[in-house]
Amino acid sequence: DFGDMAAHSPAKSDVYDLPRIVAVATSNREATCHIFQWAMANVIKTGDKVFFLHVEPANETDEELAQATVKEGIEIHPFVETCTARGCESEIKVMRGDPRDKIVDECHAIAADVVIVGSRGLSSAKRSFIGSVSEYVLQHAPCPVAVVRESIHVDSDRPSLHRRIAVASEPGSLNYVFEFTLHNILRQGDHLLFLHTDHTRLTQFQTTMMTADTHDHSQENLDESETQAHAALHYLIRPHVVKLHGITHQGILLHGDPRDALVDACHEHHVDILMVGQRSVGAVKRLVTGSVSGYTSQHCQNPVIMVRRPPQGIFEPDEEFHRVQERHEHLPM
Repeated sequence: DFGDMAAHSPAKSDVYDLPRIVAVATSNREATCHIFQWAMANVIKTGDKVFFLHVEPANETDEELAQATVKEGIEIHPFVETCTARGCESEIKVMRGDPRDKIVDECHAIAADVVIVGSRGLSSAKRSFIGSVSEYVLQHAPCPVAVVRESIHVDSDRPSLHRRIAVASEPGSLNYVFEFTLHNILRQGDHLLFLHTDHTRLTQFQTTMMTADTHDHSQENLDESETQAHAALHYLIRPHVVKLHGITHQGILLHGDPRDALVDACHEHHVDILMVGQRSVGAVKRLVTGSVSGYTSQHCQNPVIMVRRPPQGIFEPDEEFHRVQERHEHLPM
């Protein structure tokens, strides 16, 4: 029953009132229902346009593709009705070929603002051999990518849930990841966690730049470098938390391999969505060590949203607004 879902939507910022293009990659009906429920509860807003992207095998005949298109239309129809009830346009696109390439190509073609894909959680060996669709889309899509595991806990698609949203707080990506989270994901009642994995870089901040109110009394038993790092984390996130209204927040320092640390923190703190930035990792290193976004999307039980780094580098809200506006002006109707 999607009726209750259509009445709820994440909060919208005035600056970001432009409708967004949301792509939802579909597969079998059960998996698509799972992904769509989550998307309606957590991402899709009133006024957005939703594209359902379905890919059939490359060797299908034209007749088989036509039959698949009719079948997909029937299966997706309840989701289309739910979109309409929320005030969203929707469209079904059925393609033929490699789903990894087709989803990425279609995201380019429709100027998607975010794409939502499912993940079966393949083993490392199988993923290396056949390639994961979700991981490929993470690395190649031109827009932010939400990966929703089939095993996410059942309450994560409830629109009324007071969610726990975690932002991987890295100095090089915090700005644009936070701004995307603020304008596209967060809503009143959420609890925001800044999870910082770069302990050594935090200690490089000058303590003279910290004000007395950044002191965290829960960390009084830590050594000097750890205390300094906690103070630096508060200083780093302070410009962002002033923008939050009706949203509680906290900063948490993590240790060790960022990938494992983030996965463990999400489990420990019962995170509903993890927001991560894009790290520039070469293909060889990514094959050996794996990217943070790819690793967390495969190992976190909660959905992960990877926010792609803006072309200009440092994220500025006004620049992003004009970029989104320009993309929609060139979108064919």
